[in-house]
Amino acid sequence: MGTSSTGLAYEFAPAARTDLPNEGWSEASINWEDDDQAVAFTRSQKNARGLLHQHGVGRLAVVDIEKCKSLTTVAERLAFERRQDPEQPDNPYHGNLLIEPSTPLQFQGQTGRCYKT
Repeated sequence: MGTSSTGLAYEFAPAARTDLPNEGWSEASINWEDDDQAVAFTRSQKNARGLLHQHGVGRLAVVDIEKCKSLTTVAERLAFERRQDPEQPDNPYHGNLLIEPSTPLQFQGQTGRCYKT
């Protein structure tokens, strides 16, 4: 796993997940920064409407994710993974930030702020 991730980590807006491990948890898509090409790759990703990340990408160090997970209130409610996205099979960097669904909304906002540090 790389030392940081790229993508919309600074805007933690998770979507409900189905038919996968941690089913029912919410996920926010990220790209792991495994090498020098990851940021350029992420910035150039497109879908049918054009660029996926029109407003740029954020960077988040794995050490910051681990720091958030080390907080007693977050430990059992937060996870991350590397997982291939079936809609983007050519993306070798894809992964997800995961949050347990019973987490109160204000806490989810705090989790997003934790990622910004």
